[in-house]
Amino acid sequence: YFAAVFGDGHLDSTFKPDNCWMMCYVNLSVVVSHMSVPIRCCMLLPIQVLSVVVFPLLAGVYDNFPVATVLSVWLFVGLSMDGRRTWELRERELHMRLVQEKTLRAQSEFELSQRQGSGPAASVTD
Repeated sequence: YFAAVFGDGHLDSTFKPDNCWMMCYVNLSVVVSHMSVPIRCCMLLPIQVLSVVVFPLLAGVYDNFPVATVLSVWLFVGLSMDGRRTWELRERELHMRLVQEKTLRAQSEFELSQRQGSGPAASVTD
């Protein structure tokens, strides 16, 4: 597409279609593992390391170590890691707020029930 729009001079010679498809598969596996699997971020570390280490080895088969492609995969995996970790921290923060709100609600309902129990209704039974 870039060659058709900008001419052949603007096309990176290391970005071959084989590397492009491989990069898409790696990026797709990283996104699916980070966004759809409900596990902690640290459990996804083997997938991240595997994608960063294995991709340059496989990409070297098709081309003479495409630096731009490998760097883009590393950047994508790093951003996915950061996004998943941020998402996980945000979920924890929201859960803590929910627990605190439920705790405050239970305490206030308990205090209200204690006040109502020692009010005029208790003196009528005496």
